[in-house]
Amino acid sequence: MNAAPPGGAEESLLLAAFIGLLIVRRAVLQLRGAPLSTARLVGYALLYPLLFALVAGLESLPLLPLWSLGVDVAAAAVGAWAAVSYVERTVVVYSEGGRWMYRLGLVVPLVYVGLFLGRLALELAVGIDPFAPSITALSATNTLLLEVVDALFGFSTGMAVGRNVGVYRAWQRRLAPSTPAPLRSEPS
Repeated sequence: MNAAPPGGAEESLLLAAFIGLLIVRRAVLQLRGAPLSTARLVGYALLYPLLFALVAGLESLPLLPLWSLGVDVAAAAVGAWAAVSYVERTVVVYSEGGRWMYRLGLVVPLVYVGLFLGRLALELAVGIDPFAPSITALSATNTLLLEVVDALFGFSTGMAVGRNVGVYRAWQRRLAPSTPAPLRSEPS
C-alpha cells in the first residue's frame, strides 16, 4: 500500500512544513517574549503578504476571475482591522535588560496557521500543484471553494499584518512621555 501523496504534493507539503515551522517558532517566541524593533515589525509585515502573493496569487489568479483578487484584498483589510484593535488591547510591551520586548497570545498565529494549512489541504484535494504548470480550469464547485479559502487566507494574512501594526502602536504609546498632571490653580 503506497501512502505517498499524489505527484508534486511532496513539494507543497515541504513548503507548508517550512512555513508552518517559521510561524510556530514566531508564535512561541511571542508567547514567551519577543524582541521589539521597528525593522522586525516591518519585515514581518512585508513577509506575510509576500507569502500570500506567492501561495494564493500565483496559483489562484490564473484559475479564478480577476474580481476574486479584490475579495482577497478586502478580506485582508478586514483581518488587519480586526487584529490591530485586538492586539492593541492584549499585547504586553515591556523593557527587559534595556531592550524592548512584547508578549502576545496565540490567537493570531493559530488562525494564520490553520487557514494556511486549510488552503494547502484544499489544494491537494482539488489537485492543484503549485510547482506544476497551472491547470486551465476547475469545476464551479472547486472554483468557489478555492475562492473562499483564498479569502480566508487573505483574512489571516491581514491579521498577521494587523498584529504587527497593533504591536507597533502599543509600543509607541508606551514610549510616549506621560503628560504631567495639570497644576492646580490657587485662588487669589
